[in-house]
Amino acid sequence: MNNFLYYMKIALRNLRRNGLYSVINIGGLAVSLTVCILISLWVKDELSYDRLHKDGDRIYKVLTSIKGNDGYWPTSSAPMASFLQNDIAQIEEYCRIGTYNYQCSYLDYENTKFRDLSILAVDTSFFRMFDFTLLRGDLREPFPDDLSAIISESKAKAFFGNEDPIGKMLKTPHDFSLQVTGVIKDIPENSSIRPDVLVRFDVQQRTFGGNGPWKLIEEDWGNFSFQTYFKLAIGSNPETIAGMMAEKKINTVDLGYRLQPLYEMHLYNLSGQPAGLKNIYIFSVIAVLILIIACINHVNLVTARASKRSREIGVRKIVGAGKKRLFGQLMGETAVMLVVAVILATALIYVLLPFYNDLAGKNMHFTLFERSTALIYLSVGAVTLLLAGLYPAFTLASFRPVDAFGIGAQGKSKALFRKALVICQFSFSAALIVATIVIASQLKYMQHMNPGYEKENILTVNLPGSSGSHFRVMMERLSSEPAIIATSASMFNKMICESSRADVWRDKNDQSPSFAWAMVDSSFLSFMDIPLVEGTYFRSSGEMMQRGTIVNETAAKLMGEGASVIGMPLSFNGGDTEIVGVIKDFNFQNLHSEIKPLVINCGLEWESSLYVKTAPGQAKQAIAAVEKVWKEYNADYEFKYNFLDDHFDQVYKADIRTGKLFTIFAVIAIFISCLGLFGLVTYTAETKTKEIGIRKVLGASVPNIVILLSKEFFILVVIAGLIAFPLAYYWLNQMLQDFAYRISITWTVFVIAAVITLALTLITIGWQAIKAATSNPVKSLKTE
Repeated sequence: MNNFLYYMKIALRNLRRNGLYSVINIGGLAVSLTVCILISLWVKDELSYDRLHKDGDRIYKVLTSIKGNDGYWPTSSAPMASFLQNDIAQIEEYCRIGTYNYQCSYLDYENTKFRDLSILAVDTSFFRMFDFTLLRGDLREPFPDDLSAIISESKAKAFFGNEDPIGKMLKTPHDFSLQVTGVIKDIPENSSIRPDVLVRFDVQQRTFGGNGPWKLIEEDWGNFSFQTYFKLAIGSNPETIAGMMAEKKINTVDLGYRLQPLYEMHLYNLSGQPAGLKNIYIFSVIAVLILIIACINHVNLVTARASKRSREIGVRKIVGAGKKRLFGQLMGETAVMLVVAVILATALIYVLLPFYNDLAGKNMHFTLFERSTALIYLSVGAVTLLLAGLYPAFTLASFRPVDAFGIGAQGKSKALFRKALVICQFSFSAALIVATIVIASQLKYMQHMNPGYEKENILTVNLPGSSGSHFRVMMERLSSEPAIIATSASMFNKMICESSRADVWRDKNDQSPSFAWAMVDSSFLSFMDIPLVEGTYFRSSGEMMQRGTIVNETAAKLMGEGASVIGMPLSFNGGDTEIVGVIKDFNFQNLHSEIKPLVINCGLEWESSLYVKTAPGQAKQAIAAVEKVWKEYNADYEFKYNFLDDHFDQVYKADIRTGKLFTIFAVIAIFISCLGLFGLVTYTAETKTKEIGIRKVLGASVPNIVILLSKEFFILVVIAGLIAFPLAYYWLNQMLQDFAYRISITWTVFVIAAVITLALTLITIGWQAIKAATSNPVKSLKTE
């Protein structure tokens, strides 16, 4: 204990004595630790998704595809689950989940309507398969009948206040009410399933069963609108079971299946590629790089100043201090510095976490006295202590007394090692500068690329199912408004269309590729300025459903194999139709995916979205006009609208957030590198004080002195760029493969990066070099 206190006392004294260098060291370590811990929190949150279920490693989501196609969609037909469970023994349990708020747009309690709810229709096995906590209700029979509802803890508070929610009746827009039979504990944000209200799966038959062209849900093999989860027996092979499912041929077309592990839903795409996991790898690497850069700064500054401490260490060795004791003392100094840095980092984390959460779009928590936090601190602290402390302590403790007093010969190996470390850290920095430029360019390209349709000055309004009878009247009235140029409609409230149809067309090998599908108004394609390549648009007609079909260029090439497809017969929804037109390809998904075959039909028999094109500069007047007409026909529903270009930006929100985080962390890494370079230049200027004074007396100019102090560092930075740029090109080129539509990495990127790197170097070392060059030589040539 006495030895420990002794080391700490000496360490604190040396920290005070070193002044600026201690500030640089501690500041760099504190910032790097802050970044490492913030990234660790982000990584921990990403990896924690869907981990709250004890049998989660046996739960799989069913993905469906058309045989012969690589693509999957995350839904399946309702009858498939019960059919397969009876035939495949390894399926212990299944649970289907339907998005019921598409049919039930609000719930009413005592004349207060609650909207924007996540209402999921689930099988009664829901609580047996998933470990969500039922606070109130009977876990053995959570849904006594098909008019039961389980509500989340927070929504129960919002609906009923402090009243007992059990037995309360919630009116639906239909002719029945739901009775609250349970309360579920609020589900954390790191869950892929987060309902506000749960209803029994069977309730959908009341509003969506056997009506019009639709079959009963339990008989409709062609309606791929439901998520299905299987819990498999211990030791089951999901790939084998997926093959067994495909062999059953339970549909009119050959379907393929993939069982996606519950734990992979958040970080992997539908094809099993590590989409989100790549971001975890990238940010983890950045955290390690930032930590390494800060440690390099410490090593460089300590070893550079070794000559300042050589006499102290020499005297200690002469009076009997052993190598182990000196090693312990020097490691103790690094430990004290690390403790101070940890305290500063902790304060920074508490200050920055709210802004970090907002930027990352998360709700991460940092609790100092928590096991996971302690593990992060211990692991990061131990790595930092080893990286930053071992080499300097070993080097200084190995000094020979004869070297310390100038009797022995000192080699250049330590100076070469410092140069290698400078090259290393600036290689990282140069690579990060290139990556920042490329990522920013790709994000800008995605946001400003022409998607193939008009997205400016267009607002969309979701229409409730009750609007069907007066939908066209609303459109006609709005078209006469001065602030509105035109109106149209689509089944979707956005241009992104994820639906897939399995019964559209078969090729000569009897394969049925997957097609995206949309239902639109007859004016929609011309309204959106989507060019016609061949044939005709839909006719302007009052018919509810026109028999013609329009396809995009990709679908036409697939079907026609070079010939015209106009007049080609198609099967659709059990009926026959034919192709009347071909439109130019447009991006109806996103730039991560290539444009897929698209089939478009004309008709608005179901709930639709109104599209309104506003006159430039008159958006407010147009919104007011739409709201006025809305209230006349849909008084029971809240008026809500979105602009199409805003939604377009939302599609790339995750990419934009990732890009911003990457840029911030890259800037921090570059800053820490420059901080270390500043320290080295400052020390170099100190060691060359007399040399600079003599040169000035002999006539050296300020530029000559600046070049003397700077040229070595410029050479090191140039070498770092030559190493970093090829590696950055390879890495970024691989990363851009995730985008179907991407920029090319040109030589100009590296020129810009080189200019930025050299400019930062000049700014970092220039001030200190000029200060040293303009100092009074009389002072520098006085006695030491």
